[in-house]
Amino acid sequence: MCKSAMDPAGLIDHNIVAALPDVAKILETKYHGESAWARATRVRVLHKDGREEDYFMKVSVGHHGREALKGEFESTSAIYSITPDFCPKPIACGTFASDLTSHFYICKFFTKAVPQPRPFCEKLARLHSNHTSPNGKFGFHCTTYNVNLPQDNS
Repeated sequence: MCKSAMDPAGLIDHNIVAALPDVAKILETKYHGESAWARATRVRVLHKDGREEDYFMKVSVGHHGREALKGEFESTSAIYSITPDFCPKPIACGTFASDLTSHFYICKFFTKAVPQPRPFCEKLARLHSNHTSPNGKFGFHCTTYNVNLPQDNS
């Protein structure tokens, strides 16, 4: 990481800053948890229009880390396109400029409480009934992961 006008403390990799929309400055990063295969951070930014906003960033390493974050980005993007009130808006995924073995996934920070069962099930039903597979078959165009295990979606 290196210091810049947008990130004076040098907290965030250049490719991550570049992926965030209309950011004037990184205000804060806060550790948000980790597992054996990924680390989560809350990133607070100041937008060019003066708004502050929080983003969720997950970082993982290696080939499977990159593929897992790509699968999360692609699947969350698909879900968000059908039911945008069901999941956080995905922003980007990519690789660090400063370390080609480290990869990131960024989405808006989701602050909603645990949903009530009925509205949750209604949204889940809408997700599964308002979309048709592009090729008419079950599956997904890229590998997704269950924790750190690749899932064959073909």
